[in-house]
Amino acid sequence: MGGKTVKYCPNCGSKFLYKERLKSWNRQYNEIHCSSCSAEYKKNNRIATGLSVFISCFISLIILNEINLEIEVYVIKLALVAVIAFISCFIILYLLNLFIKYERVK
Repeated sequence: MGGKTVKYCPNCGSKFLYKERLKSWNRQYNEIHCSSCSAEYKKNNRIATGLSVFISCFISLIILNEINLEIEVYVIKLALVAVIAFISCFIILYLLNLFIKYERVK
């Protein structure tokens, strides 16, 4: 089951709930359940999560060095890096989830 078809259950064809799709992004809860046929699908997204965190940290550090802000307060610089890393991590994780395959468990 590819990432683009994760919206629909391949077993019965019903649409997955948006809440279930969001919960499946979480590393501890990486399963998605069909409310119609009770089918359960699982993915292994450790590589995608690690890759997205690494890339987002790399991007945020490059952006911070290129902007060359004259901010004297270290806390503001740290907060700016955290915001850039969070936004880029979310975008990269979303893009990587398009290509993650799900396997039927039940």
